[in-house]
Amino acid sequence: MEGNQSPKGITYILSAKQKKAIQFMVSRDLLRTKNIVIDANNRAHALGLVGDFPTLIYLKEGRVVEFKTLSATNISADLSHLEKRLKHMP
Repeated sequence: MEGNQSPKGITYILSAKQKKAIQFMVSRDLLRTKNIVIDANNRAHALGLVGDFPTLIYLKEGRVVEFKTLSATNISADLSHLEKRLKHMP
């Protein structure tokens, strides 16, 4: 996330029960960027949008086209796939 904070078309949702927990996870500079959504009420987690592991949700024209939960077994491949998609974005 630190390396991909500025591309258009990507939004990060940071979800936790308290804002302090989120501030502990990432730098203050990163929290100030416009594509970071802070979910301090853990709503995304309660709605099943995120879990205990990072989740990638790919949208096309406002619709979900792919939903991936990252884990130790797939994180390298899925982040590589995300990196390729980011390079081909207009």
